Amino acid sequence: MKNDKAPSLKVPQGADNFGFRPEVPGHDLPQPAAPQSDKSFLHKKHDDFFENHLPRFEEHHSRLDSAAYNILIHKLGGPHKSQAGEKKHHGQEHHEQNEWNNFEARTIDGSGNNLSHTDYGTTGSAFITTSGYDYGNGYSTPNDADRPNVREISNEIFAQNGDIFNASGISNFLWVWGQFLDHDINLTEGGTEEYDITVPQGDIYFDPYNTGTQVIDFTRSGYAEGTGTDTDNPRLQVNDITAFIDASNIYGSTAEKQAELRGEGGKLLTSEGNLLPIVMGDHGPEFLSGDERVNENVALTSMHTLFTREHNFWVDKIAAEHPELTGDELYERAKAIVEAEIQHVTFDEFLPALLGDDAIGKYKGYDATINPQIATEFATAAFRVGHTMLSSDIFRMQEDGAESSYGDMTLQQAFFRPDMIMSQGGIDEILRGMGSSYSQSIDAQIIDDVRNFLFGPPGAGGFDLVSLNIQRGRDH
Repeated sequence: MKNDKAPSLKVPQGADNFGFRPEVPGHDLPQPAAPQSDKSFLHKKHDDFFENHLPRFEEHHSRLDSAAYNILIHKLGGPHKSQAGEKKHHGQEHHEQNEWNNFEARTIDGSGNNLSHTDYGTTGSAFITTSGYDYGNGYSTPNDADRPNVREISNEIFAQNGDIFNASGISNFLWVWGQFLDHDINLTEGGTEEYDITVPQGDIYFDPYNTGTQVIDFTRSGYAEGTGTDTDNPRLQVNDITAFIDASNIYGSTAEKQAELRGEGGKLLTSEGNLLPIVMGDHGPEFLSGDERVNENVALTSMHTLFTREHNFWVDKIAAEHPELTGDELYERAKAIVEAEIQHVTFDEFLPALLGDDAIGKYKGYDATINPQIATEFATAAFRVGHTMLSSDIFRMQEDGAESSYGDMTLQQAFFRPDMIMSQGGIDEILRGMGSSYSQSIDAQIIDDVRNFLFGPPGAGGFDLVSLNIQRGRDH
């Protein structure tokens, strides 16, 4: 049940906490957030929220960055940060300079990461499988014979009535980071083969006039040329981006995209207000970043913006300490830091919050025989667990904890709306709100915002994310 007076959240004082676990003082388990009609919990002051939880907003230097500078850079072969007032001796400076000289940047397309198999995990390579393929004809057709309609499955099993907040008090950063991470490691190549979803006759959202002729548009994924010819050569879907956690969502997975995003002196391009660069899209101005899905929702766009700012912060900092470095050298070193930060948050915060503290085993050394490419089972099914965490509301909070003067928004209103960031205060208030509200429970239920998403009034068309997910599984 929802608590009519949800307690205010207090950010814990952990140096490396990105904001997945907001605390509620005096409660063993954080209480669920208040319903939309009672958002008093959002209007409390959250002391030092940015300082302790987010990499950086403009001039705020977070503790995560300090950890990155003191710990991660040492592993990357960069300069070591001295304690306040501590002078570096000549030998230390010489050692640091050698580390910079020995720095080796990763390739933008992921090639050469594995020296024994240089194409593993590269842009444009095929997904792998962990369980084999089960096409209808054994090698290429959808496997949907004698299976129930996917929309009927969605309606019978996945319908959610109201909020079901997670019991562990995990913030909405959980699903935001999950989507941000997903767009760093997999993007299935699109195809042209239609495979529309039949809407059950009389569906109140998609066939309110009982026509029995309505469909939800769906197109099969593209596949690697030459595959799908017989059972010995099944259809293989293609990953259009690198499979590594390498910040390709910020920097791109091709040399062309990388060049499009670069500015002067090693920095990434930005626009007015320190936002992402703006280009003209099919529906008006939109943001440009390393992944083409950057404009999908305002929370995701905010994450792209945050780490673009992060890159430019590190360029300035490294340049001040090492004026001898070129723009290319500054770019690659700042990029390596951002990569490490994203890896750090993923393994030390996101995965423990999602799976439990002991779910990830200890590192046992490099194994060149492992193919790091994403498995189709993961991309098509397992990691779509994030859809159950989505909340219907995206709150916007001022720095003092008050509700934004622009108001809050529903998730439906936040889809493909870069203009709401361009003209309504940027990203700061969105990220404050995401870190100060709870994600939905991980279960077999999904909010109507993405299960019954309408393009207009009932019958005008729309999509059901659950149906699309199941249909994609049958496609692959």
